[in-house]
Amino acid sequence: MFDSLRRWTKAPAPTAELPVPSTIDAMDQAGVSTMLISVWYAPGKEMISNDEVARLAAEAPGRLIGVWCITEPGF
Repeated sequence: MFDSLRRWTKAPAPTAELPVPSTIDAMDQAGVSTMLISVWYAPGKEMISNDEVARLAAEAPGRLIGVWCITEPGF
């Protein structure tokens, strides 16, 4: 599912969650001050949950801005 996203970097898929400080370091190196992070649903499957987005945004207030999603049961 994520192959199309990796085509830009040619990097292998991570095997573990990347630490938020690593993301902030990469943002700093690229001159990015703020980034949106969002819930992600694939057909019939929650890939990144509201709880995960809230946890990650809380680790870097003001730098990572959460975008949440409301879905109907059984989505």
